[in-house]
Amino acid sequence: MIVPKQRPTRSRSPHPGDRLTGPPGRRRRTGGSIARTAIGSLRPCRAPATPSAARRGVVVPLVALILLVLGMIIALVFDRLWLAAARRELQSAADAAALAAAGVLLDDTFLAQRMHDGRTAPPPADRKPLPFGPARNAPATTTSPAVKVSEALLQRARREAARVAGLNAVAGAPVRLDTARNGDVRFGRLVRRPNGDMLFLQTAFDPTTVVVTAHRTRSRSNPVALLFQGIAGPAADLRARAEASFTSWLMQLAPAAGLRVPAAPIAVPWSRNNGFAAGWRESIEMGEGEDRWSYDPEAHRVTPGSDGLPELRVRCAIRPDENDVQWLVLDFANDLSATRLVAQWRYGLDEADLTDWDGRIDLTRWPKQLRAMPACPIDLANVLAGALGERRIVFVFDRFTPTGRAGTGRATLAGIVGARLMAVETRPDSSLEITLQPAFVTTRAAEAVPDWFAETSTPEIAPQTNRYVYKLMLTH
Repeated sequence: MIVPKQRPTRSRSPHPGDRLTGPPGRRRRTGGSIARTAIGSLRPCRAPATPSAARRGVVVPLVALILLVLGMIIALVFDRLWLAAARRELQSAADAAALAAAGVLLDDTFLAQRMHDGRTAPPPADRKPLPFGPARNAPATTTSPAVKVSEALLQRARREAARVAGLNAVAGAPVRLDTARNGDVRFGRLVRRPNGDMLFLQTAFDPTTVVVTAHRTRSRSNPVALLFQGIAGPAADLRARAEASFTSWLMQLAPAAGLRVPAAPIAVPWSRNNGFAAGWRESIEMGEGEDRWSYDPEAHRVTPGSDGLPELRVRCAIRPDENDVQWLVLDFANDLSATRLVAQWRYGLDEADLTDWDGRIDLTRWPKQLRAMPACPIDLANVLAGALGERRIVFVFDRFTPTGRAGTGRATLAGIVGARLMAVETRPDSSLEITLQPAFVTTRAAEAVPDWFAETSTPEIAPQTNRYVYKLMLTH
């Protein structure tokens, strides 16, 4: 019998990891080969994701969103700053326009209208002087009906307001005003309500307040364009309101640093009843003076012809003449020097010039005494000849008492007036004839009567208004 040849089995050396299982004689090794087989059958795989890598997909869009929000906030801030700057520019333009329009109302045309309507009728001759008011017969406002301003003058004021507003740019564009009758420029007065609030009453009778409303709105087709138009819109509306008023109820004229009183060191007689050849009261207040000259405000020159305003003509000697006193030069710390007199005419009076009056002109206490001289030095005469048409505050005097020293003396001043220099003519005897015309004069050096004083004072102690000197101010 043939026995099949068996294939020899291949033995292997024991593996340290093998172990014997089963009963003795039939034990077998297990463990090592199985472990090697399991390890060999494993496939390679990626390591688990770290936490930072897992959040990377969330942080990137979050940062983008934050940057977008920050950009929008910055854009809104820039737009706000842009609008704030534009609002300030618009307010400045409205303020300037209101002041310009109010200044036009204080015009020779309105003054002539007041003269003709009896607005400046003189006070009674037997009026008693007030303790805090001007001296007897000195310039003072009397009660009279209100005067209606002509529409031509109001329209000229509107055009001036529009012209001045157009000189100001808002966000790069000029400001435009509606000059219609009920447009952006209105005239009236401020009245006090029972609760104490001030109310603007629109009227053409003696207007003392001008209200200007400037618009940069979509309804006017001129809104302010924004810098970032895709966020808050393409444009924004802006409005500005300005209110300018003028008053002649003044307490004092007080110069300050860089601010002088536009007063000339000159005085003219108040009334010829005191023995003078001519007086402001008769020639101007009562309208007895001639009307030979007129002033063109656009050309800024004096021309022959009538303009409805009476004139005062006074004679002035080159050398002091105590026998013919019609014109005085006043010693406002100038020692009556021609050089100092010329400088004070040109530039006005400062605190140093008013040292004898405590650095100010108190308008509630008249009369006042001051050293003076009845002459017009040749240097001053030459300057006056080249200053025709200019306006100044001029003093009026009641008396002049010579002291016997070089023709000088003491002048008793009764008040102030506003005058325009119209002519300086040489007479055959080499003296000068100077022609003055009434005029409104505005100055920032004027201090208006405060509301508390106006409300608590009585007529016996209230300061009197003058007719010619005004304070022009913003009252909004």
